[in-house]
Amino acid sequence: MHRWSRHKCLLYNGCLRIQKGISETGEDDVINLSRCRVDICETRRGRCLRLQTSTSVIVLRFDDQETLSLWSTRCRQSGNRHICDLSDRKLTLLPETLLSANPEDIQQLNLRRNSLLGKNSSNASGAQIGWLDDLNRFTSLTSLDLSSNRLSTFPVSITQLTNLQKLNLASNCIQTIPSNVKLLK
Repeated sequence: MHRWSRHKCLLYNGCLRIQKGISETGEDDVINLSRCRVDICETRRGRCLRLQTSTSVIVLRFDDQETLSLWSTRCRQSGNRHICDLSDRKLTLLPETLLSANPEDIQQLNLRRNSLLGKNSSNASGAQIGWLDDLNRFTSLTSLDLSSNRLSTFPVSITQLTNLQKLNLASNCIQTIPSNVKLLK
C-alpha cells in the first residue's frame, strides 16, 4: 500500500503519465488507458478517479469535483481508441499524429469548433497532409462532427466514407452540396 502524494499527471496519446517528484528516482509511471477500467470511487479523502488494470490500482484525487469529472471523461475517451475528440482546438489542419496512428481504427471523430481547411482553400498553406480532403483515410468512421468550422464548401472526401452513419455540418457556410453526397447511406 502506498501513501498519498502529489504528482503532476499528463494525459496524452491514450496514456496517463505520472511524473516523479524531485526527490524520487527512476522513470515516470506511464499507464496505457486502453488496458484500464476507469471509474469514480469513494475514499476516506472523498471522491477519486480509479484506474484499474489486471495487476494494479491507481487512485487519483483532484482539488474539485469539476476537475475530477473532466479527467474521468478524458480518461474514458483516451482509453477508447475508437473515439477521438479534437473539438475546440483551433485546428486549421488535422494533426499529423492523428493521420499516422491508424486512422482506419477511429469510429467517432469530433472536430467541431475548429477552423479546418480544404486543399483548395484560399488560406491553404504548403502542408502535404492534414486537409479535410484527407478525411477519406478514416475508413471505419461512423460518426463525424464538423459543425462550427466556417466551411464554405462541402468536404467531398466525406462521400468516400462508406460506414458513416452520423454527420454534423451545422453552423457552417456551405452553399451547395455535391451530387455524389447520395453515395452516403
